[in-house]
Amino acid sequence: MQLEGPPEGTIITRVKPSRENCSSEESNIIWTRQYN
Repeated sequence: MQLEGPPEGTIITRVKPSRENCSSEESNIIWTRQYN
């Protein structure tokens, strides 16, 4: 059995800017399907 996961484009989490990740603004981690 293969699970399909959340719908395409679902925001899984957000990464807040910090000194550790050198990001200047909040970033989204988005679920996408990889087609081969």
